[in-house]
Amino acid sequence: MDRPRVIDKVFSGIAIGVWVLFIISSAIVIPITIRGYYFLHCQILDIPGLSGYSMEDITLAFNDVMDFIWLGKPFATGNLAWSEEGRAHFADCVPLFWLDLIVFLVTSALLLTYAFLLGKKVLRHCRFLGISSYAYAGMGTLLFFLVVGIYGLVDFDGLFVLFHSVFFPGKSNWIFDPNKDQIINILPESFFACCGAFIGSVALLECVGGIVYGFVGKHVRKKRGNRQVK
Repeated sequence: MDRPRVIDKVFSGIAIGVWVLFIISSAIVIPITIRGYYFLHCQILDIPGLSGYSMEDITLAFNDVMDFIWLGKPFATGNLAWSEEGRAHFADCVPLFWLDLIVFLVTSALLLTYAFLLGKKVLRHCRFLGISSYAYAGMGTLLFFLVVGIYGLVDFDGLFVLFHSVFFPGKSNWIFDPNKDQIINILPESFFACCGAFIGSVALLECVGGIVYGFVGKHVRKKRGNRQVK
């Protein structure tokens, strides 16, 4: 009996980390893969009006960049000018975008496999201190996003710089000259703020869902146990 219980604890502990990675990667994956997300914000933020470019030029430029990132096509920005430094920055983005997608797909597969094994009773889900891994993952991820969110509200520019310093260490090619790399004119700061708000909102919903499920489940089990005692 001891051996299966140790195994169950190990897999339940691993599940917490997998849930955290799933929450973060799933919140990010939509803005970076669904092109319609950007085009919707073109209307919401009036990017054609802000940038001075036609919707046709914006669509062509954005699709060219996404084709470069996801399909490996030669770098281009439609009718907009670009520099070698600008191309290098988007090349730096490629592994990060793919990393998020891979983490999302792998964690999804792992969680589905874990759920299947739980359903078949090959493994048992251990609740540490009576709380499920969903709640722990939700609380941990929620704390992270709260810290980042508060930082962003207080100093979005500082957060933006910190983000690039962490993921692009020692590089400055992410600082675009709007005359040399005109693509930045159709990617305003307001769009990235919307992306951050969307990612935070999705993560918040997932975190709260995990926390509620974990604590409600604990309450239901406790109530059920009390009934059995009576």
